[in-house]
Amino acid sequence: LILYFRWMRLSQLDPRGLSLSRVLQFVGIGILLCIFGYVLTKYGREVFGKNMGGGWRPDFWGAIACIFISPFFEEIIYRGVILERLAGRVNSYLALLVTSLLFAADHWRGDYGAFTLFLTMLPTNFIYLRVRSVPLMMVIHSTYNAVLVFCCAFKF
Repeated sequence: LILYFRWMRLSQLDPRGLSLSRVLQFVGIGILLCIFGYVLTKYGREVFGKNMGGGWRPDFWGAIACIFISPFFEEIIYRGVILERLAGRVNSYLALLVTSLLFAADHWRGDYGAFTLFLTMLPTNFIYLRVRSVPLMMVIHSTYNAVLVFCCAFKF
């Protein structure tokens, strides 16, 4: 996998420049985005009268996959490959929208949780286009998922 990405010349996978203060800033962004997603999910049911996602109860291995494995692969695929390639070919804002829609469609479960993810992906894609660092986006994604797993496990 590493050799493939080196062959693709994806310099945004380079972890250099990850200072502790920068990582902590991105952890904070992940927490704020999770709060936004949680509020949208919780109060979206009341506003729209529909299931906006949630209700998942993680087991141990599901939590591990959600916090560590999924963010790693999803960030490489959606931001490191798809968003990066689209941004090089079309308008950055169009690439941002298309990538957000693809991510939401991939997470569609028949409820409106994908809509919440779409709205969460827009600002994170914008952040990625500014920093061009997949490892920092993995920090946001892992933090978002960790807070989500915590809220689901303790029924917040």
